[in-house]
Amino acid sequence: MRRLKLNAALTAAYKSAVGLLSKSEDPAVLGKRLHGGHANFCEYRLPGSYRPIRGVDKAARRIVLFKVGDHKELFGRDNR
Repeated sequence: MRRLKLNAALTAAYKSAVGLLSKSEDPAVLGKRLHGGHANFCEYRLPGSYRPIRGVDKAARRIVLFKVGDHKELFGRDNR
């Protein structure tokens, strides 16, 4: 998260994404469902290759942030 604070555009995009997810009736449908070791999570695209990885706790009506980082840091490969 420290890196996001250094980039105003990325920080604004992250806050916008969190707002969109929090206002959604079903945030589980927003973003891309992941596979493999992250099968219970979804990613949401931010500018560049940054991704917040999150889950949804439907019982508690909460979005659970797992990780935020560059695609390569999170998944071990570049997505470009």
